[in-house]
Amino acid sequence: MSKNSPTVLHDEGNGKFYVPFSDKQAVLRYQLDEDEKQIKFLSIFVPPSLRSNGLGEEIIQSAYSYAEEQALIPEPATAQQFIDGDSAHI
Repeated sequence: MSKNSPTVLHDEGNGKFYVPFSDKQAVLRYQLDEDEKQIKFLSIFVPPSLRSNGLGEEIIQSAYSYAEEQALIPEPATAQQFIDGDSAHI
């Protein structure tokens, strides 16, 4: 992504990290288990017209940074495992 990358937003109430665009959004959905101190990353979707420019990876990195800041255990354990498992949608 370039210096003018869109800001990744976090909507805790709906369990998602996202980047909005005029008529669509790139989104990573998650489920939080506060008792277990775990965050499970469920899926990511980047609209086809916005793929292949690093946007998905940027959203994933924001999500994993949040997990680290909040002392949450992420699942999958690493960002690369998540990318490898859901690469068709980013």
